[in-house]
Amino acid sequence: MKTKHPNFVCILLLLLFTCNLFAQDNIFKTILETTQDTFTIVSYESENTEIASNELLGISDEFKESYTLEDQNTQEVAAVFARTLLALGGGIAFGGDDTLWCLHAAYYLRAAVFSSTALYMSLGILYGGISNDFFKQSLLELQFRALMFTPITRYNQVNFIYGLMLAYAFGADKFDSGGQTDFTRLTLALVIGFQIILTTQLSLMLQTNVLAHVRNTFKPESGGEFKDDNTWGFINKNNLLTLSLVWNLAKARR
Repeated sequence: MKTKHPNFVCILLLLLFTCNLFAQDNIFKTILETTQDTFTIVSYESENTEIASNELLGISDEFKESYTLEDQNTQEVAAVFARTLLALGGGIAFGGDDTLWCLHAAYYLRAAVFSSTALYMSLGILYGGISNDFFKQSLLELQFRALMFTPITRYNQVNFIYGLMLAYAFGADKFDSGGQTDFTRLTLALVIGFQIILTTQLSLMLQTNVLAHVRNTFKPESGGEFKDDNTWGFINKNNLLTLSLVWNLAKARR
């Protein structure tokens, strides 16, 4: 009798343990079947990592929406060109007995960005003159330019510039023998040049007219009025070559 009781007790405990495991398995299956359509399990790591990184970088939903609306290629090109530029400089030219000089300033505004170029509009003012053995000329000129800027080097250090200039000037010729002739001048010119990037804020700009049509209206002190039209090309010796130091007033968003 002593040997039968322990064996009976062991068999009873084994049956109870098996029934308990079977009951627990049925409970888990029942919970899963009843709740699988009511909620879904979302990956915490991926979702919260994105939220945390956006918060650390200061990226808002408004920024992401506005950024995705712009074409990526346009953004890359725009990053090369500042929105606004301020140019200050001077120019000089020689021809025969004449010496031409000028001081000038211009404000440039980026009007459009294309696949590999940018269009700038500029308003400028120029004060200059001519000196020779017979007379001295001084004038004040207002200039409007529409210029294309195109990178021509691998890392965009140099831009090729080309476009049109429309200018209106007024001044006077003062003769060494006495007397003065006032004049007004209207100029339409084809402009080329280069912009050399020095730093993120500074660059050098070199420009000249390669083809120009000039209409002068002269009014001598003795009275009367006469006009003179002249068209010349790049080989003209009295062609000013201007050099400017340029400041980036507002850089493009990168």
